Amino acid sequence: MVAHQAGDRGVADGAERAGSLAMPDLDDGEKAALVELLRDTIAADPYPKSPRVRALRRVLDKLEPPPPRPAPYPHPKPAGEPSLLLANGKRPGRR
Repeated sequence: MVAHQAGDRGVADGAERAGSLAMPDLDDGEKAALVELLRDTIAADPYPKSPRVRALRRVLDKLEPPPPRPAPYPHPKPAGEPSLLLANGKRPGRR
C-alpha cells in the first residue's frame, strides 16, 4: 500500500494530466482524416460559440494552424489633408 501525504488526492487534476499527454504519431492520412472530422463536427454543431466547439477549434488549430491574417488597411488620413487626387485639381467624373 502506498502512503499518501496530506493534501495529496492521489489523482492528478486535469491541467496536470493534459500537460503530460503527448501528441500521438499520426501519418498524413490520419491527420487529414482527423482534421476533416473536426471541421465537419464544428460545422454541424448548432451552437458555434459553445465551450465544446471552442475546444474543438483549439484542437484543430494545433493540428492545422490557420493561415496568417492579411495586413490591415492603412489608417485614413486626417480630415485636414487633401487626397492626392484633389491636391492635383483633378476630380473623378469631370472633364
